Amino acid sequence: MSLADFVQESGTLKAVVARTDGEVLDAVGIRPGDREVLPKAASIALRLGKVLEQYEGVGSFSTVWIQFEEGSFLIQWLTDRVFLIALAGPKVSVGMLRHHMNRALPDLAREYGEGQDEVAPLEEAPG
Repeated sequence: MSLADFVQESGTLKAVVARTDGEVLDAVGIRPGDREVLPKAASIALRLGKVLEQYEGVGSFSTVWIQFEEGSFLIQWLTDRVFLIALAGPKVSVGMLRHHMNRALPDLAREYGEGQDEVAPLEEAPG
């Protein structure tokens, strides 16, 4: 599944695949300024996740979700150096987004992984 397929099937508004150095590898549905802003915002959220991972000893994390009144911002590791950013509107179900994400992860990790280890799919939400 391509990034464009993921965006279409999941109903997200936009998606970006970027490296941890901020380089955008692919993007769908974004405006020119999004190429800088979205990876920077994701980088901040990923650093927070790393701090909590180390401080709380909860194990490694793979996903950061930020819920807003008008939608969701999702950052998902594809490999140890590449991540997916997705921005979804308020009508997109988090459960369905997780489902589409799980379907897309192996293909996206393979396409953009640059030989790095793949991240396991998200756990499905109960019920």
